[in-house]
Amino acid sequence: MNAAILDFFSYSFILYALGTGICLGVACAFLGPFLILKNLSLIGDGLSHVAFFAMTVGLLLEKFPLLITIVVVVISSLFILKISEGDGVDGDSAIGMISSTALALGVILISLSKGFSVDVFSFLFGSILFTGNEELLLSFLCALFTICWVYHYYYDLLSTIYDEEYAASQGLDTEKIKKMLFILTGAVIAVGMRIIGALLVSALIVFPAVSALQVSKTLKGTIAAACIFSSVSIFIGILGSYLLNLPTGASIVAANALFFLLALSLKK
Repeated sequence: MNAAILDFFSYSFILYALGTGICLGVACAFLGPFLILKNLSLIGDGLSHVAFFAMTVGLLLEKFPLLITIVVVVISSLFILKISEGDGVDGDSAIGMISSTALALGVILISLSKGFSVDVFSFLFGSILFTGNEELLLSFLCALFTICWVYHYYYDLLSTIYDEEYAASQGLDTEKIKKMLFILTGAVIAVGMRIIGALLVSALIVFPAVSALQVSKTLKGTIAAACIFSSVSIFIGILGSYLLNLPTGASIVAANALFFLLALSLKK
């Protein structure tokens, strides 16, 4: 076992996977608490379906699939924000409609295209062990920009999430804050789909933040705890995947689920 763990750190692809996953997990941990407190925990799942459709379009065009994915997902996130603020459609309904439509269109494109071969399994469950310099750089930039933005607008975010109407009455541009939150979420999910998969990326937004809410009484403490839960879960997931020959993305989500159960038991 000790020799296997030593070998684990000797492979460059493992180090790439750890660095990429932790950067992405930290970015999600900074966004997750705000989304959950705003009752938008399903947005990760919804936008991951949009990312699946966008990546399919990019591969069909054979030009800049990741860039196309980021653009389409960001636009979709703003569209969700717009229709959810209208009359008669709440946030969960908007997310559900857009995500199911995007997933259906992605499957239709794959089935109708001739001579187009795509590994749907890697789209759905990720391929974090095949990440390289590009994915590591994108994940690092996502994490860096997300951390800087949340740090700079922390109190504006807190006011908007806690009482949006009062914050707006005090002159705070709540629409700008919400739009930027959605844009960042869309960009992180688009990059994350390439790494951990369309069906699993939302877990990095939901699980660490919910687990942190069980053990922390302040928002800053929740963000810090979410970063710890996320990073440790990614490490354990990749290590368990390596030692037990299990799917890596699913192992990461399983580790997150175990940490949530642990946090829930500690709260009780």
